[in-house]
Amino acid sequence: MLMTGKFAIGEIMLFPQMKPEKKAPRSSAAEWAEIGVPEEWVPVLNKAGFYLVQDIRDQKAQGLQQKIGDIVKKYKLDMQKPSVQEIEEWIKKALPQPSL
Repeated sequence: MLMTGKFAIGEIMLFPQMKPEKKAPRSSAAEWAEIGVPEEWVPVLNKAGFYLVQDIRDQKAQGLQQKIGDIVKKYKLDMQKPSVQEIEEWIKKALPQPSL
């Protein structure tokens, strides 16, 4: 602190891990359930980088199934990955509904 002329140690610390962790917003299990995603798949989708329901809107069903399969394989989960048709339904239901 003396060498840099700063009055607070927080201004000179080089350790970013000591800063508060920012949490990404996440859809609740109930929000995922509204589009047909079973509760046990929510953590898998989160691990694949899909935290909000709207995050899957621009995905292709086969690509999303592949990402889910990769997570299942990486973490050695005893789960049967959902079919492409199931995922297509999730994506359809995640799309914004047209207003009347």
